[in-house]
Amino acid sequence: MCKQNELKILNGFYQHRGIHKYTWVQQTRGLKSIIDYAVTRQTSSMKVQQVRVCRRFSCGSDHHFLKAEIAFPVKYGLQRNTLQHQKCQPQGTKIEQVHYNIESLQHESVKALYRKRLDEKLGVETFDTAEELYQFIKSCIHSAAKEALGMCNESKNVQKPYWWDKEAEEVIEEKCRKYHNYLASRTTDTRVVYRKAQARVRLLITRKKNESWENNCSRIDTYLGGRKSVESWKLINGLRRDMKRDLLPPITISQLDEHFMTF
Repeated sequence: MCKQNELKILNGFYQHRGIHKYTWVQQTRGLKSIIDYAVTRQTSSMKVQQVRVCRRFSCGSDHHFLKAEIAFPVKYGLQRNTLQHQKCQPQGTKIEQVHYNIESLQHESVKALYRKRLDEKLGVETFDTAEELYQFIKSCIHSAAKEALGMCNESKNVQKPYWWDKEAEEVIEEKCRKYHNYLASRTTDTRVVYRKAQARVRLLITRKKNESWENNCSRIDTYLGGRKSVESWKLINGLRRDMKRDLLPPITISQLDEHFMTF
């Protein structure tokens, strides 16, 4: 079918381990197969970099996630504008992405220090062009942020969960190591060890979420205060309990009849 429609299957073009090739595995019967494919035209301008199975992603089925890394060609007009922009820039310049510790702005002392540093650096200056003014303001903002907030090496593109900390990171990394050991050996002992590590991660995440919930409740309670906050948190805490139990008692038919008969 692919030959008739001038298509090609990309799964077999790249060298990977077996666990990164099979898209469907049934452990109980020892079955595995490649039944999910990445397909492109034979004369496509897209440049496929890699095709592999990602076992960590859950697709809601017994199939594993199949990832294809593709480089799309740049259109001629956009490429021409990019080349002209690069010619205007001086040779050897490299744009580096800087990450500041912006979480520290939650503290009033750090916020005041940043405001003070920025006021000191801006001052009163005169410029001939808008470009010079822009570069000056940008330089002052970066310099004040570096002095008051500090730098952070970790990229903020990947948002971590609110319960994430050093302990959770270590336990999850340990679970990943046990999982890789199980995939390499496929023995009963390594599978039991991995299942125990997986259970520890679930218990830890539940505990971290509960601790975070209690801390946030305490913080909000200090802002609200009074009897109203007690009743509000009683209802909110009830929402976190077993949903099989009714949070509010149901109103019977007889109570409804008695209520509306009074009008």
